[in-house]
Amino acid sequence: MTCKRHCILSIFIALLIGVALACRRTPTPLSSTPTAPAHLLSLPVWARIECPERESWRTGVTLWEHAERPPSEWGSPMGDMGTDVGVVENCEAVEVLDYEWSFFGEEFWVLIDNHNGQRGWLAIHYVEFAP
Repeated sequence: MTCKRHCILSIFIALLIGVALACRRTPTPLSSTPTAPAHLLSLPVWARIECPERESWRTGVTLWEHAERPPSEWGSPMGDMGTDVGVVENCEAVEVLDYEWSFFGEEFWVLIDNHNGQRGWLAIHYVEFAP
């Protein structure tokens, strides 16, 4: 009888330990900023806004107050970029002044200036760098 109780108690303790281990939350690793592309490592640098082949696709690119951050409204698919500070034309030459990693959008954003009164942030995929 004692052996039976001991076995049941051992099984019960093993189950408790198993449940405790299974339910234990593992710490979420902190996101780290990836290494910036080589063309961003020595700023400022001249580039141009993307230049689609078809003229009809050249609708300009919106500049924002800051790089994309998590949205202020929970569940929103759009990040917070601040206010719209203007539109730059496709194929326009711009100077890239700074960059920042967007953890929300998981891409680099760049601060550009067209030296025509427009300065703002946009996602790096809108910028073409010389090879």
